[in-house]
Amino acid sequence: LSLKKDMQAKKKSDSQPISHKAVNEFVRNLAFKPTTDQLAAIRDIILDMEKEEVMYRLLQGDVGTGKTLVAFVSLYGNCLRKKQGVLMAPTFELAIQHYENLQKMFHPYPIKIGFLAGNAMKAKERRELLQGLQSGEVSVLVSTTSVLSDNVKFADLGLVVIDEQQLFGVEQREKVLSKSGIADILMMSATPIPRTL
Repeated sequence: LSLKKDMQAKKKSDSQPISHKAVNEFVRNLAFKPTTDQLAAIRDIILDMEKEEVMYRLLQGDVGTGKTLVAFVSLYGNCLRKKQGVLMAPTFELAIQHYENLQKMFHPYPIKIGFLAGNAMKAKERRELLQGLQSGEVSVLVSTTSVLSDNVKFADLGLVVIDEQQLFGVEQREKVLSKSGIADILMMSATPIPRTL
């Protein structure tokens, strides 16, 4: 309750509208039609992201109900307001799956997506990625707990998405949030921990 109260007290100094027309067009161009519940969740999240108050939202649904699609559209909306986003997954396998799917979905758009997980990349690639995050060139980062490393810094982080949030500790979630002045947070889970609820 204390964490939630602290989050709600934070205000975004540069809250700005997100083009609903552009979000709707993005959704219309998807390879499949989202469900009514997915569209309702997307609408609520985009409206929350436009507010002055920081979004602290849980997206709950059984496995296979399409939470990831909602997160991807939210990340797109975040890019529309010229902010960076991070999608944190608990395992390398899930992170790489999200990265590949994001690349396919964002392919028609000028959005650079980065991937960071453990020692899965060469030192030069890692250095270039970290520089891209600091300069703002990389718009969306997909990562595991590697994002918690002290040398990962963002130019302007606006949205933090945590997948399978029940697998992360409270301190880990707080650490990724500390990488920005103030960022909206979207947690996803089929089985949220009692503390989250």
